[in-house]
Amino acid sequence: MPSSDDPSGLAEQIITELQALVSRLATLRADVNVLANLAQGVAMTVADAIPAPEAPAGTLEAEVAVGPAPEAA
Repeated sequence: MPSSDDPSGLAEQIITELQALVSRLATLRADVNVLANLAQGVAMTVADAIPAPEAPAGTLEAEVAVGPAPEAA
């Protein structure tokens, strides 16, 4: 271990520690990405397991008019 009086040794130690920190951060980011993908897969599985709502019985009708509103009688 370099002595604290050696500036080049201290600089090397700082660089080594920073490289280790960057490596840990990269690993953490990869782990978070994996967990996000896993959560998305679980959400899709749950969404697929929920049954679709049934269509209402009978038919639906609507009248649509385009243009000015008719005068009130």
